[in-house]
Amino acid sequence: METMKNAEAGLNDEVKQEKMAPQETAQKPAEPKSKVAVKTVEGFLAGFVNNTLGDRTKYNNYSLKQEGDIVKLIYTAYSSSFNHAKQVTEMIVDGTDELAVRLACGLVLSNANRLEYCGTHLVFGGPRSYAPGQVPAQAMLQKAGAIPVPFRVFAEAKLNLAEAEVIEKAPSETITVVIKKWKNNGWVDEDETRHYVGACLLKVGVEYFLFDIDRNELVHKMFNPFIVKLPGNPKTIAEAYASLKPAKVTMAEIGGVSVQRQGEWFFIHRMDNLPPLPEPPKELKDLADNPPDARQMGGTANAYYEPGRTYCYTFIDKAQEMLYDQKVKEWQEAVEKVSGFSPREGELRQGNNRPNRVEKFLVLSDVVLVSGLVRHTGREHKDINLAGWWEAVPNTAVASWQVTGDID
Repeated sequence: METMKNAEAGLNDEVKQEKMAPQETAQKPAEPKSKVAVKTVEGFLAGFVNNTLGDRTKYNNYSLKQEGDIVKLIYTAYSSSFNHAKQVTEMIVDGTDELAVRLACGLVLSNANRLEYCGTHLVFGGPRSYAPGQVPAQAMLQKAGAIPVPFRVFAEAKLNLAEAEVIEKAPSETITVVIKKWKNNGWVDEDETRHYVGACLLKVGVEYFLFDIDRNELVHKMFNPFIVKLPGNPKTIAEAYASLKPAKVTMAEIGGVSVQRQGEWFFIHRMDNLPPLPEPPKELKDLADNPPDARQMGGTANAYYEPGRTYCYTFIDKAQEMLYDQKVKEWQEAVEKVSGFSPREGELRQGNNRPNRVEKFLVLSDVVLVSGLVRHTGREHKDINLAGWWEAVPNTAVASWQVTGDID
């Protein structure tokens, strides 16, 4: 999955950077601002976000479509075909992508899903190319101040984005992030100051959503936007954040217990050292210590075979082979259970999000404890190192998505 900062690093260096005005956030119909001349794609997209296009509704493949009180930004992909009867080349519409919508209040939401047409090109003799992540147009919209949300999430839930209500909008702000740039035949990290539209609490239908960037990661100059579906019906952004915090985390903080967070996971310090751990039951340990041997069950094996393996052996009797497969499964389950009686490497996964890998993992009295290095597999969060043993607790979001242009 390609992150926003990587996508922006791939923008054409020749694209003219235009000054972008802060986005209007008042809950009333947005009045068009002073018209700004458009000379580039980025200028047209920024003009849409800032409502400075005047009566202009099209630039190359990009066009505007008014639907009631909202305006949609559409990308249309074309291919050409020669009409032999008319002896002319005709342009054929291959398909369209909905890139963004401007609500009646002036707020602009951009589509964070992987796009089917925008950012792709025709391949001779084959289908269109594939956009693996965020394309330049999506990065341009976000840079101009649009709030990226995965449109597909709302479509699948049968929620109409046109009915989105802004419950609270935080002020825009200036942030500093690290981006990668290609210089002197290599990638280098550079600080970039950019405009951020600010957190937003949305209500779509009867559902509530919070959009923001991870404030923990911003300290490390990492830009990590997210959107979460919230429990309850918060009235403010502060209430929305509070609703994401489990009760035991709140109680720990009130009691002065150390709490850390990485992404959607909270970690509550519980102890410096583990107590004496119980031994696994003798029957379970005996099973784990004695993997089944295909050669003792009527099978033949080559020199590379080891007991418990699912290859390098053959059975003539299929019933014996099925019995061996069952014994292997039971043995593997026993090994897994025995490993749970002592710390081991593990991972934490909340819903469909990418897992967090942990150096030491243990379930003790139904409590998940972790220790050592905690690393997010998507590199969307800064690594943390936990000294001692900490209880891992997920946040209370009903669902969550990383906004990276590759939301499926």
